[in-house]
Amino acid sequence: MGLFLLDVSGYAALVLGAVAMPAIWQRVLCGTLAGLATALLFIVGHDACHGSFTRYKWFNEVLGRIAFLPSLHAFSLWNLGHNQIHHRFTNLKETDYVWRPFSKEEFDGLSPVRRRLERLYRSTLGLGLYYGVEIWWKKMVFPNRHEVVDRKRLYVFDSCLVAAFAALQIGVVMWLGFKVGSPWYASLGFGVALPFAVWNWLMGFVIFQHHTHPSVAWFEDSEEWTFWESQIEETTHVRFPWLAGLLLHNIMEHTAHHAFTGIPLYQLPKAQSALEASFQGRVKVVPWTMSGFLDAVGRCKLYDYQRHYWTDFEGNETSNRTVNLPVLDSLVGRIATKWDRAGGY
Repeated sequence: MGLFLLDVSGYAALVLGAVAMPAIWQRVLCGTLAGLATALLFIVGHDACHGSFTRYKWFNEVLGRIAFLPSLHAFSLWNLGHNQIHHRFTNLKETDYVWRPFSKEEFDGLSPVRRRLERLYRSTLGLGLYYGVEIWWKKMVFPNRHEVVDRKRLYVFDSCLVAAFAALQIGVVMWLGFKVGSPWYASLGFGVALPFAVWNWLMGFVIFQHHTHPSVAWFEDSEEWTFWESQIEETTHVRFPWLAGLLLHNIMEHTAHHAFTGIPLYQLPKAQSALEASFQGRVKVVPWTMSGFLDAVGRCKLYDYQRHYWTDFEGNETSNRTVNLPVLDSLVGRIATKWDRAGGY
């Protein structure tokens, strides 16, 4: 609760600063940091949606819905796309849509506009546009029937909750701007649009690295794909400096999270260390550097699902990947048994 309240108060204070600070640079700084605070609240909501943030189901659902509001995400729709699809079918092309790469043949079959858009998505600046368009806009608030066939009442309720918060947020920010003598467009720009844009880029940046790397495989053939291989071997631990990792609520200790989503964010470092000790040489640990990140962005454009390597947009091989097909050792069985006893999926 201390973590949740700290994130909420930090977000509110930064939005206030983005509207009320006298200098432009101060507003830009506060608006940018409000985008980071949005991301931190989202991570809390992400844990709550998995049921791991607190031990009480109803409390997780309340906290999760509140924590998701600044990022304008419908709690139940995130549960559908993230918990029920991404975690159950990680890196399986026919189901998992998060940063799913096209093959060369698929890319060539796209319209010219869509090909240009894909090139933009898979660039450093385009990471946020990808998340904002392909995931948030299409799947997280009032999705159409093409994106989400089932029209559950809970999806509609949560989408309306998000819409109500957005309207309230805009009204409060404009009122605060009026009180301090700021034009409405400046108040909305610094207090709403800038934080939301920063949040989208941060989210695209983080989830790109979770399952996109020259050494990570994607699968088209469900017979070739196995659940535990994808959780352990196709999920990267991008190791940030300690302080940055702490600031990001340990979201990059991602292999441990995929191995067992019941681990709360404040226990992930310990769990990640234990997992890497048990699966030495099989967990992908990637020390984060700017050059390494740019290299991954530059090399991971399209994927050859038959030969299992990444290519550029022209189809030239950019990685040398060998897929490990044997099932992981007996520790997986013990983890799976514990998972089943805990309620599984």
